[in-house]
Amino acid sequence: MRRFIFHVLIVAFLFGAEHPHGPKIASSQEHASEAATKAEQHKSVWERTADDPVALFTLVLSIFTGLLVVVTGGLIWVGWRQVRLSKELADRQIRDTEILQRAYISVEPAGLREHRDREDRIHPSVIFRNVGHLPARQVRWNSNNSAKRDDITGEFPDIGDAKTFPIDDPGEKEGAIVLPPGTGSLQQIGTVFTKDLSNNFFVWGIVTYDDGFGNERFTRFCHVYSTKNIIGRLGVTLPADASRLYEYGNDAN
Repeated sequence: MRRFIFHVLIVAFLFGAEHPHGPKIASSQEHASEAATKAEQHKSVWERTADDPVALFTLVLSIFTGLLVVVTGGLIWVGWRQVRLSKELADRQIRDTEILQRAYISVEPAGLREHRDREDRIHPSVIFRNVGHLPARQVRWNSNNSAKRDDITGEFPDIGDAKTFPIDDPGEKEGAIVLPPGTGSLQQIGTVFTKDLSNNFFVWGIVTYDDGFGNERFTRFCHVYSTKNIIGRLGVTLPADASRLYEYGNDAN
C-alpha cells in the first residue's frame, strides 16, 4: 500500500510540474517566431539577398540582363548610325564625282560677224563650249536676237526663271550634237541688217544637254553689244570682247 501511494505521489509531482510551465514555453516560442518574422520584414533587400544565395543569384542575373539589354541597344543604335553615315558618304561621293566629272557647257559671245556675201548685214554668233570632263550629249539650243531692248525688257523677271525666259517650246530647239570635253561649236544666231541696228543689240537663248550622267542640264545666256557706231554701215563687224553679259537671262545648273 505504501509503495502504491509513493508511486502516485511521484507521478502527480512530475505531471503537475510540467503543466504550469508548458504554456510559458509555447508562448516564448511564439514570441520568438513573431520577433523573427518582424526582424525579417524590417530587413533591407540587400540584407535579405545576402542571407539568401538564390535571391543573390537572381539579383545578379537581373542586373546583368539589364546591362546586356542596354549594351545591345547601344550597339544597334551605333550600327544604324554607321549604316546611315555610310550611305550619306556614298551619296556625297557620287555627287562629288558628278560635279567634278560631268559635262559643263558655257556659252561664249563670238561677236557680230560679216555675212558671207552681203555687206549690209551681219551674223550674231556664239560658241557653245564644253568645259567639263565628259562629253555633252544631245546638245540642243534655241536662240534669238533683237536690236530693241523692249523686246526682252520685262521678259526676264528673275534670273533662272525658265518659264518666263523668252524662248520657244523646248521641243523646238535646234540641233542634237555631241561636244567632247574641251571642244566648242560656233553657231550663228540669225542675220541682222545693219540699218535695223540701234544703240544696243541683244543675243539670247538657252542650251540643253546631257551631262554624261543622264541628267538634263541647261545654260541660259544673254549678251549685249553696243552698236550705235555701226548703224547702217556696210562691211562692219564687232569682236566678241565688244559684248557684255546682260543683267538678266544668264544662268545654268
